[in-house]
Amino acid sequence: MVWDMLRTSLRKALVCASAALLPAGVTVLPSVSAAATSVAYDPATGQAIVSMAETIAAGQNPWPNGCTPKDSVHCVPYSWGAGHKPTPGPSNGNCAGYTGHLPCVAKTLFGLDCSGFTRWVYSLVYHKDVLGTVPTAGQKTRPHMVKVPAGGQKPGDLVFFPGHVGIYIGTAKGKAMMIDEPHSYDKPVKPSTTWTQAYARVEGVWKGVTGYYRYEPPGTQVNVVAAKGAGYGPVLGPDGRLWLIAYGATNARTLIEAVNPATRAIQKYTPGGLSSSGITQFFNAPAFDHDGNLWLMTQRFNAKAGTYAEELARFTPHTGALVQVKLPSGCAGGSYGAFGTPDSLHRASDGYVWLECGDSSHATVLKRLSPAGAVTATALPLAAQTILGPLAPGANGTMWASVFNLGTVGVVEVGTGGKETLFPDQNGLGAAAASGNGAGEVIEAGTCPRSVSAICVETVGAGGARTLLGGAIPGTVVFLPPAVARNGDVWALTVGAGTSYYQITPAGTGTAHSFQVTTKNTSSSLRPALDAPPVITADGALWIEETSPDWGTLLRVSFG
Repeated sequence: MVWDMLRTSLRKALVCASAALLPAGVTVLPSVSAAATSVAYDPATGQAIVSMAETIAAGQNPWPNGCTPKDSVHCVPYSWGAGHKPTPGPSNGNCAGYTGHLPCVAKTLFGLDCSGFTRWVYSLVYHKDVLGTVPTAGQKTRPHMVKVPAGGQKPGDLVFFPGHVGIYIGTAKGKAMMIDEPHSYDKPVKPSTTWTQAYARVEGVWKGVTGYYRYEPPGTQVNVVAAKGAGYGPVLGPDGRLWLIAYGATNARTLIEAVNPATRAIQKYTPGGLSSSGITQFFNAPAFDHDGNLWLMTQRFNAKAGTYAEELARFTPHTGALVQVKLPSGCAGGSYGAFGTPDSLHRASDGYVWLECGDSSHATVLKRLSPAGAVTATALPLAAQTILGPLAPGANGTMWASVFNLGTVGVVEVGTGGKETLFPDQNGLGAAAASGNGAGEVIEAGTCPRSVSAICVETVGAGGARTLLGGAIPGTVVFLPPAVARNGDVWALTVGAGTSYYQITPAGTGTAHSFQVTTKNTSSSLRPALDAPPVITADGALWIEETSPDWGTLLRVSFG
């Protein structure tokens, strides 16, 4: 009942905002993110990178060899392969793969090549070897390097070209500029026919830029990504992007957004067929099936009766098609806000989608759906008034959830055939939410035994056996599902004096990571989307949808 009341109040707020239908067809729009905030940027650090690059190019300290010749212009010679020794800095180069116009002299030429130059500058500013010994193209894939959205480049960013890299320093007289070690030799300038030694310099950004990249130092960081969700939390798609139900920029119209976690680019979709379907909006978190279709809860407005009805729809991103799917029996599909209506969608580890809804007695019913919408299994309610938390994917297509049932607290396992098995709590844990990573690791979190002011987390194994991890987590209990990373780490949100995520390793080691959330309304307390655990991407970042006061803003939280 608690979950239903929360969801109902949330939906009422959303219906009030619903006004108009979107035009048919898929629209792919440029990112609406503010470029400066979509990837964290520290102006002081950026200027330090520029200043260090200018200092070195001018032959000043820490460049050890002065200028050659003594004309204060030609100072740091380009040397093929130089700067890639175990320690950053100038060195003699090598001639491996050299394809220049003149004989290679790099083996005896003390200097830097383009990526050796950027490596040295970054190591001097960040006080560690950020870019490593890798060749030019490898620098963009180094840890904590993030591609900057188009137009968002700032001084100090790396600018890449095919086979080349420089340091962007801003614009001069409307022209983009950079500092780089350009190439082995400068072409002759008429009337001369002599090729000359090339040196580090300030010059215009060349044509053929393949991208700008920025280093995000390890440590707790919160980046605001200007996606505008509807408060249901992000879903990780099979394409590696984060998918949200979102509002349009005008008239509070509902859209679908997909966010690239590497570049922060936002792609907006307006499903085809909306204008003829009568759908006014989507609600609750969507779920992908194993065929790549996105399943959505929808509301259809009956203008004659003045009522809303809740239904299902299947969206295929690569075609833009939206297909209405008939609700299975056992899901009332009644008017908006009524008990017994379809409630939420969940993806299992085998790619099937489970629909959670209610029967006439207000108990929870689960339906396992095929990509065509056929019911392949039904999980009947354990008993009247059973309240399930959000479903968590277990191994081999099973689903798990925390359950509250007339005084019984525990977890329930739902098999692919619909069989439900209740495992009452064994350790006195006041279970509030369960989560999983789809690889067999399922955990539950709730109030600790003998303490209502702390959170405990335990794993759930075969047969419902529990193992308590890490003892009590300090902070006020948050009845929201924790996140489970592929490596088994558990991330549980706590709110005490501030906002923090508590990380618990499979060995039981616990670490608190406090952070400040700063959005346009300067909120310091995180209000995550209901029923939605954070999404953990391959780089270890947690993606959370903020619901108050900056409704629907997507946050990327990373920890060093």
